[in-house]
Amino acid sequence: PKPVTFKIKDSQKHTNYKIYYSYKYKYDDSHIDSEPYVIADSKDASITNLEFNKQYYFKVTANSQTIERGTFTTKPGILNNLDVDGMKNVRDLGGYKTSLGYFKSRMIFRTSELNNSVMDGENDSYVTDKGANVLIDDFKIKTEIDLRMINEEIPAEYKTESILKAKYGANVNLYQLNIDYNGFNILSEEFRPNIQRFFAILADKNNYPMCFHCHIGTDRTGMFAAAIHSLLGSSLDHIYYDYMLSNFAYIDGTRTEDGINNSYVNHVKDYQGETLADKAYNLLHEKVGVPTRVLDSIRNILLEK
Repeated sequence: PKPVTFKIKDSQKHTNYKIYYSYKYKYDDSHIDSEPYVIADSKDASITNLEFNKQYYFKVTANSQTIERGTFTTKPGILNNLDVDGMKNVRDLGGYKTSLGYFKSRMIFRTSELNNSVMDGENDSYVTDKGANVLIDDFKIKTEIDLRMINEEIPAEYKTESILKAKYGANVNLYQLNIDYNGFNILSEEFRPNIQRFFAILADKNNYPMCFHCHIGTDRTGMFAAAIHSLLGSSLDHIYYDYMLSNFAYIDGTRTEDGINNSYVNHVKDYQGETLADKAYNLLHEKVGVPTRVLDSIRNILLEK
């Protein structure tokens, strides 16, 4: 959704304004320190990274005293690029209805790389202090899955710990899956053990919320995002929409549907099964070797029936 802008009119001329916001709490004082807030500069402030179709409660304070409470509601929608300073191509995969149920929001995010890569060019970027605060405090990331090649793309200081832990002290687990950009697809025998491991990580409820990424968060990341979408009952149009949305995230070059067709869609769309969700389930189990208990667990964790 578009940012929500507050313009504070205060005849008492207070200072140190803060705006707390949440869709969970109606804001009594017990929640004042536990939810996100923005600091109003010159009595104006904008809130970004809101969820679609949600009623939010807000509370405005000045010098720690409450001066206003209220609500606002965001419009319906699906998938948008989120604002995480220093990063690009960040999206919440959930927050919409599929054929199998409601894909929960704020559970799993696709992103670009969090730390610098040895492959970085002049247009590459990675998380800043401000962006890390969003990942840690707002999105509450507990797990980072890094799809990059550990010996070719990842600096030594981040091969064993997430930057969110190594630099910012957050309790974030890191999983390195070592999948090469060249020649990968969902049926790649070379990378099959790590593709299986990706889904095993998703099957553990203790790993959420999580983010996963490769270099610019488009191709390898896009393949896994497509697999998740289809497993959870999304349409083929939704898969294409998510993949093509990367073109609005200042990635290197332009992507077409051929990219996701070659890595995933062409392998799943004609596989056995009545629906795309059935096809994805059967392909991932029978051809990729992901156990049914893992696939069932992912559905149970991420879907509300």
